[in-house]
Amino acid sequence: MNTPSNPTITVATANWGGYWEKYGSRWTEAILQLDPAPTRVIVASDVPIQTDFEVVICEIKSLGPMRNAAIDFTDTEWFVPSDLDDLPLPNYIKDLKQDTEIHAFSYRYGGMSHGYRPTLWENAFSIDCPNPIGSCSAYKTDWAKRVRYRDIGWEDWAFWLDMKKAGARAHYDETVRWIYTRPPNSLSQQDVDRKENEIFTLKRAGW
Repeated sequence: MNTPSNPTITVATANWGGYWEKYGSRWTEAILQLDPAPTRVIVASDVPIQTDFEVVICEIKSLGPMRNAAIDFTDTEWFVPSDLDDLPLPNYIKDLKQDTEIHAFSYRYGGMSHGYRPTLWENAFSIDCPNPIGSCSAYKTDWAKRVRYRDIGWEDWAFWLDMKKAGARAHYDETVRWIYTRPPNSLSQQDVDRKENEIFTLKRAGW
């Protein structure tokens, strides 16, 4: 039963380019340790994979369309994306704040905790404002079904700004909920200038 203290939650990831073979076992182990356990776990993949989780096939090898495919496939109150090469901690989806549309998570990288500030949300459309929310943060599924991810480089950054434009509220949480690993040749290290220019172009156009 879905109650304010026990919401339904989907955790989802995306797979292509052999990532499941590299990171699937480690990610699966982390997901099985989540407390509370998610209602659904979905893998959007370009090919069938061996897993007990739900799989939705998406042949577009890009995070935005794959996130959308998983969102369309689920029916839970909350949706929480997770990247295959990162490590969700056991408290990843614990105590989500119900009276908001986005629950912004903090994470650990390089042995240090990293978080975001509410002022980033207030100034999110400013040209010099960085990405206001961590990519693997939680949000209400019904909002995501309407807003959708764009198929661009920094799909998460654009998604947060589209959510803000739609009127979404963001709650910022200092609790560390996942480990950001950033392995060599990960998407976060590819075509950075092009990805940033896509966002800046949208901002200059008035979003």
